[in-house]
Order: sequence, then structure tokens, then C-alpha cells
Amino acid sequence: MQPAMTTPDPDRLLAEVSELVARFAPPGAKLERSTELTSDLSIDSVAAMDLVMEIEDRYGIDVPVNEIADLVTLGDLVDLVARQLGARG
Repeated sequence: MQPAMTTPDPDRLLAEVSELVARFAPPGAKLERSTELTSDLSIDSVAAMDLVMEIEDRYGIDVPVNEIADLVTLGDLVDLVARQLGARG
């Protein structure tokens, strides 16, 4: 899939990232900006790294490893992707 040329609008980005996160979440999990990746979705460090790799491939970005530990919610992840897409120009 081709990386997006511009930063998608926030609602679209949330929907796209949620789609990727859903693969790692329990069936029927509620995916909102406030959903916590670890406590609500039980995403462990191995799953988190797999998720980050999928996001990097999908959007053609590099997610700094030191920022992954700061991700608490789905919204944090979406914001990180948006920042990386913006930095890419």
C-alpha cells in the first residue's frame, strides 16, 4: 500500500489506526481515543512492536523507539502517527 502523501484528517487517521489496532485487540473491544492500549486492550510489548511495524509500513514513517513507551492510549498512538506524518512533510 502506498504511504499517504499528506497528513490525513484526524478522524480518518483515528479510523485507520483503529483498524490496525483492532487486529491486536480482544474481539468486541471498544476503540476510542481514550482506550488504553495495555489495560483495555491487553497489548503487551511484543504486540506493541508488531503494531508499530505495521504502522510504519502502512504510513511509510519511522516511529522512534523511545516514544513507544510513552504511548498509553489509542489517541496517543494516533497523535504520534500524525506528528511523524507531519515531520515527513
